[in-house]
Amino acid sequence: MPTYSLLSGIDAWQRLEDDGREVTVLKSRSPLRVKAVHSGQALFDIKYALVYVPVFAPTLRSAPPLVSMSILQPQDAGYTQVSSESGSNLTIVEQVSQFPASGFLRRNCAGAITASALQIETEDGQDVWVFRFRSLGAAYRWTAARDSLALAHGPARASASVKTNEAGGLLVEVSATGRGFNGVSLSIDRRLGGSSFEESLGQVRGGSLTFSWKPVLRNFDETLVCTRMSFKQLKGFLEVFGANIKGDFAGPKMTNDFILCDGPAIEYYLYARGNRFPVPEVDRTRLFLTG
Repeated sequence: MPTYSLLSGIDAWQRLEDDGREVTVLKSRSPLRVKAVHSGQALFDIKYALVYVPVFAPTLRSAPPLVSMSILQPQDAGYTQVSSESGSNLTIVEQVSQFPASGFLRRNCAGAITASALQIETEDGQDVWVFRFRSLGAAYRWTAARDSLALAHGPARASASVKTNEAGGLLVEVSATGRGFNGVSLSIDRRLGGSSFEESLGQVRGGSLTFSWKPVLRNFDETLVCTRMSFKQLKGFLEVFGANIKGDFAGPKMTNDFILCDGPAIEYYLYARGNRFPVPEVDRTRLFLTG
C-alpha cells in the first residue's frame, strides 16, 4: 500500500493482525510522545480565497484555497508503542472504523474531500494526521427516496422515472408534453460538507428521452501522513489521482471539475426543472449510494 508522507522520518501503513484486526502502524526515528489518538471520518474543506491587494488600484485577487481538516464525530482509539529490532519506534493504533474516500473539487479548486483518519495528539503540540484514501468497493447499489418526479405549469406536464441498470448506474426516463416549459432539464447535485457540485444530464424539449448516469469510481488505496495541510501540499497529493491543477499562488484552477471518487459520504439529489420565466418549476428526490 503506497504511503505519501509529508513528514520527514515518519512513515505509516495498515497491517492485518493474526486475530483479524486491522491496525495502523507508524514508524518514526524518535518515539512519538502521544497524548491521545482520535479516529473517524475526516473532512477536508477547501475554500476559495481572495486577498485584498492595496496597490495603485486596490483590488481583490485570487489566492491559494484555504484547507481545513477535521474529524466528524471522533472516537478515541487505543494504541501501543514498541521498539523494533532495527531500532525504529513503532506506534500501533487500533482501527475503530473505515470509510470510503470520496469528494470533488470545482474548477476554482474549492470543494470537499472525505477519508478515514487518525489524529494523533502529541505532548509537543504538533498533531500527526494519518489519512487512508481507499475507494468504494465494487459492490454498491443505488436507492431513491422517490422513484418518480413530476412537474406541471398550465397545460405543460413533465415526469421523470428513476431506475438502476446492470452497470451500476441510473436510468432516468423523462417525458414532456404540452406548452409552458422551455425544455425540461435534468441534473444530479453532489453535496459534501459545505460544498456542492451540480452535474447536468441533459434536457428534453418534447416527447420522451432516457438518460443514463453512473458514479465516478476509481480503484485506489493510499495513505497520507502530515501535520497540517497547505493547498500546495494537497495539490501534490491529488495529482496522484489524476487531478490537473494549474498554478499554486496566483489563483490555482483546473480545466475541468475533478471528482476524486463517489461514495456514501456524499449526498446526491436528482433534480428535474421545467424551465420557464421568471422561476422554473422544480422537483427533486434524494439518492443514496451504499457500499
